[in-house]
Amino acid sequence: MKKAIIILSVLAIILSVTNVYAKPDKERGDAKGQPFTAIWKAINKLQTKLDNHTHNGGSGTSGPVGPQGPRGISGAGVIAFIDGDLQATTTVHVLKTNGQVWSRTEGGAWVNANMTIPTTSSAVVQWNTNSFLDITGNVWQWTGSAWVNISQP
Repeated sequence: MKKAIIILSVLAIILSVTNVYAKPDKERGDAKGQPFTAIWKAINKLQTKLDNHTHNGGSGTSGPVGPQGPRGISGAGVIAFIDGDLQATTTVHVLKTNGQVWSRTEGGAWVNANMTIPTTSSAVVQWNTNSFLDITGNVWQWTGSAWVNISQP
């Protein structure tokens, strides 16, 4: 126990003496009583470099372009796609975001056509009443009672 007390006392004396007799470093900008001046100067210098880098667009070459992201819904509200034009035909068909196909004849009400697609509407790239193309490149065709994947050309 005596040895530990003696060792701790010696360490305390050494630390206090080195702090008292420490001299400021004029190159770093330290001043007596301001030990963090150099640290703040370094932080400010780095912040200035960072600001210049981000505001000037940085330097160096850009990396490679990444892959195409997933396609979003092309419609609005709950409508993903529309097929038909009331000026050209009397029936309009829509593919809703839930995958259901609905039809409306001129002057009539919307009715469920019972043609729900076998995938999500976000996986559809192109759609019309009787066929659609999915994001994997498969072509689907309506047979009158079901959607059939007729594969890729």
